[in-house]
Amino acid sequence: MDRYLSVVRCIIYLANLGIRILGLNLEHPILNASGILGSEPEHVDILVKYGFSCIVTKTITLEPREGYPPPILIELDNGGYLNAVGLANPGVKGI
Repeated sequence: MDRYLSVVRCIIYLANLGIRILGLNLEHPILNASGILGSEPEHVDILVKYGFSCIVTKTITLEPREGYPPPILIELDNGGYLNAVGLANPGVKGI
């Protein structure tokens, strides 16, 4: 796996996939989305190992939020699902 990662990093470097997002220079555009992957400290090690250019954590708001009470997931008549978690977090000062 480490050999594969080295090859991928070489390709990214040689292809010059660097981008700039909101004033942040990234080596390439590969990053995780806000969600489960990035919500725990051990995820950071995994994302760094696999060469992500930056790590997106869970949502942080200015003020603390408790989130919505259950149910946070419902099934729709057409077989789809709708979720609303309310973005529970301790707020900026709690980080």
